[in-house]
Amino acid sequence: MERFKLVKGYIPTIVKYAFATAFLIIVSVEMKDIRYLSCGLAELFFIFSLSDVLVGKSPWFNVLNAVFVLIFNAQTLMLHFANSYVTLVMIENLSSLEDLHGKAFLYGLGILAVLAFSFLPVKKVTGDKIKWFYILPVAAALEILVLVFANGTLTPALGLMSLGNEWKVKQEMIAMKEQMLAEMAEMSESDAAEGERFYETGKDQSSSGLSYSLDNNVGKNTYGGNVSGSESESGAENVLADVDGPVPDGTGLSDASGENAQVAAEPSDGKTSQAESAAASSSSYTQPQMFPVGTPMEKIAVAPGTNVIVIFVEGLSENVVDDSRDIMPNLKAMQGETVNFFNYYNHTFATYRGLQGQLYSGYSLEDMEPNSLTSIMDCLKGAGYYSAFINTEPYNSDFASYLNAMSFDAVITDTTVATGVVQDISDKDAFELLYNTAEAYGASGNPFFLGMYSFGTHASFDSCDEVYGNGGNRMLNKFYNADYQIGAFMEKFKNSPLAENTMVVITADHATYCDEDFRNTFPDYYRADMSCDEIPLLIYYRGNSASLNAEGRNSLDLAPTILDLLNIGYPETFMGDSLYRAKNERTAMDSFFWCQGKILYTGDDCVSVPETDMKSFASKNIARYFAKK
Repeated sequence: MERFKLVKGYIPTIVKYAFATAFLIIVSVEMKDIRYLSCGLAELFFIFSLSDVLVGKSPWFNVLNAVFVLIFNAQTLMLHFANSYVTLVMIENLSSLEDLHGKAFLYGLGILAVLAFSFLPVKKVTGDKIKWFYILPVAAALEILVLVFANGTLTPALGLMSLGNEWKVKQEMIAMKEQMLAEMAEMSESDAAEGERFYETGKDQSSSGLSYSLDNNVGKNTYGGNVSGSESESGAENVLADVDGPVPDGTGLSDASGENAQVAAEPSDGKTSQAESAAASSSSYTQPQMFPVGTPMEKIAVAPGTNVIVIFVEGLSENVVDDSRDIMPNLKAMQGETVNFFNYYNHTFATYRGLQGQLYSGYSLEDMEPNSLTSIMDCLKGAGYYSAFINTEPYNSDFASYLNAMSFDAVITDTTVATGVVQDISDKDAFELLYNTAEAYGASGNPFFLGMYSFGTHASFDSCDEVYGNGGNRMLNKFYNADYQIGAFMEKFKNSPLAENTMVVITADHATYCDEDFRNTFPDYYRADMSCDEIPLLIYYRGNSASLNAEGRNSLDLAPTILDLLNIGYPETFMGDSLYRAKNERTAMDSFFWCQGKILYTGDDCVSVPETDMKSFASKNIARYFAKK
């Protein structure tokens, strides 16, 4: 009986560490890496040993033990659900937690379990028979070995160190940006007139025939005419309106102000003058040897004034389309009837950075920061295009403000069909809205650029319409449904007058987030990084098909590629280049992924950490972009 009472007093201590150990075992099995278990147990052993000494001094040290174990268990919980310990991106996206409602019950259950077990009180275990001064030094030595020699983020403490490093790198980027702002403020007008480059392009400008201007929003290249700046000539106020709101002239409808600003196209023969060529030669920058050289691709012939529809599917990696289970059969079939770019990656993460980054061919330091530089919409406006974007989250005030801050002539939505759990528009209704809007714009006879972000494939979501197989897998369901709605849209589109003069581009805002659902659904697919991966890029223009290797280039190239096909110029401020250009003629920035301090390189047709000199090259140019925007 006495022994039972003795053991009973230690039950909370036993249960507390048993929970942490069991959870660690589960996660190690999920991650298919025994190192998570071995290194994690060493860290948990150190927490136990240190706590045992301190609790023996005073019971109040139970609070410190609870904090240590809470951090350990919370990090393990994050690894279980998100396939990663806490990152800076996660912290800065806490405002979007409601978008993860699909697994809210499981998330809540996990949080409650972590809190309950982490705050169990512990008692001192070591005594006369087991001396603490034998155990603690061994535990401390093991923890030091793990922290010093373990690769990656194999323990909660290493995860915190990685988080701290991300924050440090971001602060360094902010400091670099501020330094460049100060340098630009000191630059005299005469210095600017001499052709100081916007950023180091990494290409030989003297041979490419490009002519650049320092002006923040004006540039010219060999593919087209003058580009108007977004600040001075955008001319139209962005508004949030329903589908019967802002449309181009000629549809019988008008926008909220009753006006539809249009800028006449400025013709160009696509050539630079001798003076411009001389200016380019005088500021040539030889491409570093670290960037491989490729060959140019043959462009498809696109008629002047062709309409453009761009569909950004939420979080879609290429492996989902290519999967042998035919999760997205329509997109897979479209690979054979479109210009299909493979080995093409996302350049940032997540949605706010991804959409703006592709439309402006740049990066974002913060999610909601505005961009005063030139966008694809500005470039098209100078050629007489009307631009609009469909908002599938009309009641998300942050997202609405974010879209309205861009240089669209109109932001369109339909609140009557925003019936999702977070008052979003389902993919089915979104693609119907897209078709109806495009049809109305097409009837005007004026060229238009129409974009849409489909929300239904967001992490944790399930399909509210079509399901895959028996409907038991939410990941398969949502992608199957998105593909079904894309197929229905394309079928109507192909049988309409729109198909005669409209190009449809299908891509993603970013790669699929590699969370628990992704890991379980695609267990044999290797991901080098949870947020950077290959994404699809399909360009449908009737009668044209090709399969082209993007050679590890990324979504910075979306806007310049579209403009290149339309023979419309794009400015120096674009950090990407047309995918139809050879690597030795490109900016070299379009193989770098950047997000909150993380820099990756995809130029070798895989995701890797770049060498120091390449990372320095990328960081400097990205900081300069932040300073300019």
